[in-house]
Amino acid sequence: MRYPTAGSSHHAEAQPFYVNSPYGIVFAHVSLSLFAPCDPQLMFDQNGNLINTQSLLQFMDATAHRHINTSSDSELLLNVFADNLQKTGKFRINEEDIFTAIGSLMEQCKGAYACVAMLAGFGIIAFRDPNGIRPVGMASRKAFGSTTGRDYMFASESVVADASGFGDWEDVRPGEQHASRARIRSALSAGVLQARQSSLRATV
Repeated sequence: MRYPTAGSSHHAEAQPFYVNSPYGIVFAHVSLSLFAPCDPQLMFDQNGNLINTQSLLQFMDATAHRHINTSSDSELLLNVFADNLQKTGKFRINEEDIFTAIGSLMEQCKGAYACVAMLAGFGIIAFRDPNGIRPVGMASRKAFGSTTGRDYMFASESVVADASGFGDWEDVRPGEQHASRARIRSALSAGVLQARQSSLRATV
């Protein structure tokens, strides 16, 4: 459990948050660090604040038809991400689906945020707002029981990685997205994302 960092001080805003659809997402606004797998189908950590909450709330109610239980922008960000994932219509999603969902989230959500998620059956996902206001970085180490594989960790500070035996720290750049799946890492930079979105707009 964690106290709310935005919204009210009511116990209803104590985290983690969760949604049932899709994938049973669980959302925890913590001092951003994620490595060891937990039980939920999707564990989601976020550090930051949104500044367009009113328009997003209207969208959630009138268009996405998702109920928001609190005044926390963390729960709101969770539901935007969940709504974009659900639009894929897939039972099993891939890197392309995730990067597309995050790209849509970045267009919808205005503010400062750094996010890390662990999705059951997929792996670890990390992304940072286009302005890079909130910190998040990545480190790696040799995988236990493997001669060639790597373990990956995402955290808001390199000291967390150092204490956990991880090295090769690098910042996630503003607007960048990462997906680590079965010790294989994929990344999508902000420039590539913008080019894809421009191409899509040009063909519509």
